[in-house]
Amino acid sequence: MRAKQSERNLEYWDKWITKDSLLENLKEIRDRVKALHENEKDEDWYRKTRFYTPHGVEHSESVEDNMHKLIPGEAYEDLTERERFYLLASAWIHDLGMMQSIIKEIYPYNHEIMTPTEIREVHHISSEKYITDHYAKIGIKETDKLILSKLCRFHRRQEDIEECGEVLTVNSEIVRVRLIASYLRLADAFDVSESRTPSKNYFIYLHDMPLDSKMHWIKHRLISDIIPNPDNKTITVFYQEPYEDSEDYDREKYIIIKSKIKMLIETISDGLKEELRSVLNVLIRNKLPSYFDLEFVKVKCNLPRQMQRDLVEIALNYDFMIAPSASKLAEMVLLASANILGFGLEYKNEPKEIISNRDERKLIDNLKDFISYIENYPLKARPCHSSLTKICSLIRSKSTKRNVNLTDLLSLIDSFYQKHQLNRKAIRSTAKEFFKKTFITMQNERINILLYGFSELSTKTICGIRDVLVIINENKDSGIPDHKFDPENEASENIHIFICEGRPKTQTNTGDTFAYHDGINYSLHLQKRRFQNIVLIPDVISGNVIDHFDIHFVIMGANGFSEKSFSHSAGHETIIKLTRYKRYFEGSDYPKLLLVTTSEKYISEEKKAVLNGNTEEIEELACTNYEVDGFPFYFIGNNVGRNTFWLTKDRKLLNKIDKDNFKFFNPREDTISISTLDYLISEKGFINVQEDSVENIILQLFNSDQE
Repeated sequence: MRAKQSERNLEYWDKWITKDSLLENLKEIRDRVKALHENEKDEDWYRKTRFYTPHGVEHSESVEDNMHKLIPGEAYEDLTERERFYLLASAWIHDLGMMQSIIKEIYPYNHEIMTPTEIREVHHISSEKYITDHYAKIGIKETDKLILSKLCRFHRRQEDIEECGEVLTVNSEIVRVRLIASYLRLADAFDVSESRTPSKNYFIYLHDMPLDSKMHWIKHRLISDIIPNPDNKTITVFYQEPYEDSEDYDREKYIIIKSKIKMLIETISDGLKEELRSVLNVLIRNKLPSYFDLEFVKVKCNLPRQMQRDLVEIALNYDFMIAPSASKLAEMVLLASANILGFGLEYKNEPKEIISNRDERKLIDNLKDFISYIENYPLKARPCHSSLTKICSLIRSKSTKRNVNLTDLLSLIDSFYQKHQLNRKAIRSTAKEFFKKTFITMQNERINILLYGFSELSTKTICGIRDVLVIINENKDSGIPDHKFDPENEASENIHIFICEGRPKTQTNTGDTFAYHDGINYSLHLQKRRFQNIVLIPDVISGNVIDHFDIHFVIMGANGFSEKSFSHSAGHETIIKLTRYKRYFEGSDYPKLLLVTTSEKYISEEKKAVLNGNTEEIEELACTNYEVDGFPFYFIGNNVGRNTFWLTKDRKLLNKIDKDNFKFFNPREDTISISTLDYLISEKGFINVQEDSVENIILQLFNSDQE
């Protein structure tokens, strides 16, 4: 049972604040903020925001507790008493901008059109505004309003902590504002334990809670405790994982739950590490405790049955937003769809039940919500992902039929999954046959390959090329004893792979750490498959590599294709034009351009026009502006722009940019003519694209698989 705030913190206040005037003022602020929360009775607002993790009194109490944990023992003595007052008071006011009554007061003319998401995104600024204009209503003195309002703004990681003034003077007393803001930011960020998501609220909202909100609540409920360790400058996070020997233990279910917990803990770790990095430089410049790293410790326990069910059902939202491969993304949607219906999918095996006592109607409704989420978010951001379009269309069509049942839906999902896996595996065999029949004369040469854009199918193609080299090497006398000869390793030595970094896809965190880097992910993917000669290159020098390293193959995947064109992430068109430029001016047969894809990514030009509302009639539009991280971008016509900022997060540098006269451009995809290629490799075989009848060949091969 959580102790009452007044009882629990008296011992801290007796030490931290001894001056009566400051102590009484702190209690007044606390009481007035608490009264605001008690009077927050807007039913419409409550209905809209009930799925958010609470930002009320209990959150303020936890933030205050975290401050005492972060600055334990006598370490607080390195703060002045006024600094301690500001730190504790900020725990109560930093989230005022999340309250509807506050929003109405700050934005009297447009509060009704602000969505909960919009309010959340600017709540730190709203809190700052409220303290600036209405400080007296919550017991703040005029001399304190500037510092407390600044603490509200800078408690969020979106604000560069270095932009917060380092010190301000109040009544001739120096206050280290930036340091206090740093501790507030950590104390707020580390309120992620299960106390943030009370069981009562969770089970009340559970049945109609959106999947992405449910994921956020479960993340909190997995964390048992967070304990700062100032001696080794580490913060330890304890998280729950189920026993393997419980009475109702199910191996398949356990594996799924454990994998979902791992995914969620990774997202928590990434977020908390970012918070830590954002203030690290401020902390180490002061005498007070600083923390350099996180340690995650699992606590074996019995997870509540409802949480187990939710972990099985939960959509892989985070992975969807960064999944680089169209094939991987399609697989994830199929697996998650089956999970939501209570089953796990396995290649060449029947689906296995992982949820018993199912409410069939509820699970089908959950699946429909999930497909809507995919269509409105990942698919909207990646409109060229044809396989994902097909999956969503098929599931939505089936799930909305009057007499639909769970068995039929599961059969549809499993059928698509089995075909998806079969097609992927067939790519390697096709690549093997392609290389044997077409380029066997290269067997004594080093094979140079250029890659752009992470593609699992391109990797399978390279594995197919290596399979041929293995056969060739096994037929030769290597002079190495059989028990020491590794044919795959030997074959890999003859393959040199140059990987473009994929700069437009780069996502960075505060401190310029990578959230995602395409070239490195591609390199690690190939490294796991035992390829050795891997060279990562900046995109801009791909022309140099093509010109000087005798590239034999440029291999690329596709998010979607038709008989006339294929689509993939922006940058592919540049690589293709550089390749054809090299061949045209030197009269060379190389590099050969290979597109690797499967039938599930095919949509005919005729059907594409229906799905997209006859795109041929869409005229190219003028540049349209949008913002990413507060900086202006534009895109042209119907070409979707990336919502990621691929440059440095150095705000001091970026803030020098004149936003009125400077813009960024980062389109998401290229649509390229099939005729620019040399070969198309699929599970159906390989096609010489340079043949005159290639459009008819593609139509005949793939059109029958559209439905």
